[in-house]
Amino acid sequence: MREKLKRFFNIVGGILFILISFALIIVTGVMWSEVSTNTATKYLFIGFILAFLLIGSAMLYDGCKKKSNNSSNVINNAPNDQIKTINGPAGVIAEFNNTKRQCRFWEGLSFRGKEYLYSQIVSYELIENGESIISGGLGSAVVGGLLFGFGGAIIGGVTGERTSREKCVSLIIKITINDMSKPTIFLSFIDKYSAVEKSSSKYNKITKQVHECLSALQLVCETQSTEVISEVPTVPTKHTTADEIRKFKNLLDEGVITNEEFEAAKRNLLSMS
Repeated sequence: MREKLKRFFNIVGGILFILISFALIIVTGVMWSEVSTNTATKYLFIGFILAFLLIGSAMLYDGCKKKSNNSSNVINNAPNDQIKTINGPAGVIAEFNNTKRQCRFWEGLSFRGKEYLYSQIVSYELIENGESIISGGLGSAVVGGLLFGFGGAIIGGVTGERTSREKCVSLIIKITINDMSKPTIFLSFIDKYSAVEKSSSKYNKITKQVHECLSALQLVCETQSTEVISEVPTVPTKHTTADEIRKFKNLLDEGVITNEEFEAAKRNLLSMS
């Protein structure tokens, strides 16, 4: 829907600019025939005509050209295998860049989307018809589904045995972000204006897109959990004098050292304590 609206506005705006250009051409022609009209005014109108024609043509071209499936104005400068683009019913809805450790989400009719760091993602939740289906997040396991890889799917919940309601009127992924200015993002895949039957092929297609987004979010959260654990400093174990003497006693019992060596080591340790 977002891409369609953008293309519609570009086409309508381009046509309007071109029509205004033709109207200015007529006005300029009339003025040109009048000797009393200032020459500077005539050339000013010609400049306006060219400007409106260029703007109108550019908008028409942008509105009519075929859009690529890949988003070219989102998180770039990374190998293709490090960028995961998630498409929704209205176009690109999320993108994950493993190189930059960043993601971008398109909420509502936003054209550019908003960018976040992986570390800002706290949790996520899938809500269908007002009911929580799957949830997960930083340091927690997936509740309500099973995870199968980055490009795979979370099975259960949305495609499980929930058949009490035959029509889906709302399918939303709620993402909690570590950002006090906007702590919650809602990615809408189905709303009351685009309600679909659960038995339809369109519903199956949308749920696959939802699965991709959930899988990517879970992997981002798991990656963050792993990095947090790896950053925890290890506390060196402090050995007491008694521990050290016990070690030498074990060596003595095993016959590795003699009694004289054990006594010398013990005296040395006691003198250092």
